[in-house]
Amino acid sequence: IYPLAWMISLFYPHFIDSLTEDKYVLEEGDVELRSVSMSPFQACLALEQLKKINEFNGRRKKWAARLTNHLKDMPDVKTQFRNENDEHIGLYYSMAVRNPEELRKFLFLNGVDTKRGTMRACSTFEFFQNSSKCSIAEEIGPCLVELPCYPSLCAQDIDYQVDLIRKFYE
Repeated sequence: IYPLAWMISLFYPHFIDSLTEDKYVLEEGDVELRSVSMSPFQACLALEQLKKINEFNGRRKKWAARLTNHLKDMPDVKTQFRNENDEHIGLYYSMAVRNPEELRKFLFLNGVDTKRGTMRACSTFEFFQNSSKCSIAEEIGPCLVELPCYPSLCAQDIDYQVDLIRKFYE
């Protein structure tokens, strides 16, 4: 699908923008409360997947560590800092980058689908408006990009992401 998306973008320059736009990032007050139940099939599938949760989490941690190891020396990329005692399952691999939207488009055109960072500084929520500002979080939030880090990836997939990011910033 990526070559097709690239061809369409030749005629419609904003096509890639529409594909990389995060339409489903919740903004303050956008949460709809509702009850959703699983079908019996979905419940059985979920129970089977839960049996593999430690294996899946282990793979995500491995890929997150590999990304950090390969990206930590790049001046345009700030990788995640982890204390040795912290446990993180690497569900998403967030990094702060220069030119995040352009990087996301470049990665997408090369077969890597990313997300805009979903972390927001607490001080941006109305509830905390009278609190002190979180200036570092407010500065970094718009620069975040989340890379795929799911368990079914392999080392080649992670290295491909790293190579593309290096190529983009060269």
